[in-house]
Amino acid sequence: MLSPNSWLAIARAPPLQPTAPAGILCRPPPLPDPPDPTQFPPLPAPRSPSNLSKPSSLPPSQPLRPVHPTPTTTLLSAGTTPSSASLLLASFLHCPFPNCSPNPIPISSTTMNPPLNPQSLPPISPPQPSSLLGAGPSLSQSPLPHPFPFTDPSPPSAPPTWASKVRSNTDRTLCRLSPQTFSPSGVPRVIIPDEVYQKGAELHKDFLICRFFGRIPAYKLIQNVLNYLWGKGKHLEIHMLPTTNSALVRLSNDFIREKVLLKRFWYVETSMFHVSQWSESATTTTPSLQRIQLWAHLKGVPFDLIYNAGLSHIAGQIGEPKETDDWTLSLSSVSVAHVKVEVDTSIPLPQIVEVGRSDGSFVNVEVDYPWTPPICSHCKELGHISRNCPLLP
Repeated sequence: MLSPNSWLAIARAPPLQPTAPAGILCRPPPLPDPPDPTQFPPLPAPRSPSNLSKPSSLPPSQPLRPVHPTPTTTLLSAGTTPSSASLLLASFLHCPFPNCSPNPIPISSTTMNPPLNPQSLPPISPPQPSSLLGAGPSLSQSPLPHPFPFTDPSPPSAPPTWASKVRSNTDRTLCRLSPQTFSPSGVPRVIIPDEVYQKGAELHKDFLICRFFGRIPAYKLIQNVLNYLWGKGKHLEIHMLPTTNSALVRLSNDFIREKVLLKRFWYVETSMFHVSQWSESATTTTPSLQRIQLWAHLKGVPFDLIYNAGLSHIAGQIGEPKETDDWTLSLSSVSVAHVKVEVDTSIPLPQIVEVGRSDGSFVNVEVDYPWTPPICSHCKELGHISRNCPLLP
């Protein structure tokens, strides 16, 4: 007969009288009683300035007994007087693990803080009386050195504005340069030398004059378009001249100014205008559009004619040949060639040019014009549409 299994004793117990709660096979061992607080050594009383001169009530020859006698009590070196703090620390220095070294590090009372000697403490000075403005350091005591050098906490000065720069660099003084004279009718008259005009024209050489062919648009519309096209997002200086149907625009960038003058004709919405360099001899009337330069795209040009001489023969049948572009000369496309010609707008522009050889064979080259000047349906003039016609109310 097999011996009964002690682990299954709970399972065989009657349900009405269980020997242990469900789920526990063996009752855990009872916990040990906590240590008695009365067996701990008393802590040393705090020392105040009033009882520093009194000796300690605990004689150094009678050390406290540790709670748990361990070999650490023998670690104190002979011939030394242990303190209560060192004995309290030595009583708790025991090895909690069984595999630790049996020879602990010797601890002597010299490694601990020695007991305070009342004779070595500096005397405590009585508190200084405070004034109504609060206590502060005396004049005899030198102040502590500051870790960082003292800096002036004044706020930095604001950067100069453009108005202040212009105001400081502009000479605003005037003086009399010519005598006061009158005309025979009594009107003041002055004759200004030509060098004065030339110097003023040199100072204003970065101005362009824009002459509109139809009704001049609003200032806000001109400003938005020209700032985007010419100013690259920056604000340009624009002066409206409504009496001459034109506007003055300052372009300080020489490269952009040359590109704008090279194109000559520009648009603000549906209003076309002509751009020229400002000069004292510039006319106040809008230039004529009877002869203008425009680009023509030639389609179906023979491959052996796509170079300067061959394109000049074909462009001469449309108008006065001027130039071609790098896109055509680099043979980026062999089916289309670009040429610029000066045409007479009073004559209809050709749509086809017949190109022949010496043997009598001919090839038709189609001509396409990406842009032509608009024609007003009301006054039949070039340069504007009926919406911007100045003759309409």
